[in-house]
Amino acid sequence: MAALVVTVGVFLIAVAPFLIEWTMIPIFAGQVERIKIQPALWSAAVMVSYFYPFWRVACITVGIILLLTGYAFLRREKWAWPVALSAMSVPCIAGAHMIVPWFNFARGIPPAIFILLVGLVAYLTILLIPKGDRMQKVTNVVVFFLLGLTAAESFVNGFATTRMLLARPGAPMFQGIEWSILTVGGPLNWVATVGIFLSIPLLAARKPLGWYVGLGAGLLAIIANLPTHYVRAVTLDYLYNGILGLALVTVLLIPAFRVRLLGEPAHQ
Repeated sequence: MAALVVTVGVFLIAVAPFLIEWTMIPIFAGQVERIKIQPALWSAAVMVSYFYPFWRVACITVGIILLLTGYAFLRREKWAWPVALSAMSVPCIAGAHMIVPWFNFARGIPPAIFILLVGLVAYLTILLIPKGDRMQKVTNVVVFFLLGLTAAESFVNGFATTRMLLARPGAPMFQGIEWSILTVGGPLNWVATVGIFLSIPLLAARKPLGWYVGLGAGLLAIIANLPTHYVRAVTLDYLYNGILGLALVTVLLIPAFRVRLLGEPAHQ
């Protein structure tokens, strides 16, 4: 496991920053052309200019954490697996987010997709490596994959909602509930993302607090997205996000999964 963690750490430090740069520049080029036709898209360029560099710094930081965690695995430190698992979720969320603007403003295969693929393979692999029976492995994959997927979708929708609010017509006013609903859904999606991210290491360490945080974050994803989809049925992204939140809450409430996650009866 140490070799996997260190390899991903080196990738995030030495390769991911360049992949992010090679993803960002074509997006900017496409945005410049589109803004000439659709001036309201100026906010998309602003958001990309802030968040892609943020992801670059996040990948480097996580890479350092993974290098240190690799050493902790060699020393058989108990905290190493929860920290590594949560760190592996970062390239998954980052890659999933960065490829979305690419498909809107650029062509071809987005370089950032390799960050997503490396993160996803490493995330799933580290879930399956620890010893355990088949049901434990199924529980880990289902729960933690749902956590990562919901976090990624929530972050993407939080990003998109903020972009739309910045360039909304009639600003600073809100021209109808279809715009004011975004002031609820957007921030709640950010909070849900943070909550899910925090729940990953806590659940991996079998802490009951992780179960509560994950459950709360799933509920936030439902509240943030299903009403937004109902009011603004112009895209299915909010519906998908709400369904993922519902699936996460449902899985966490299943007693058999809770026992496997926490090692305690559901009634305790």
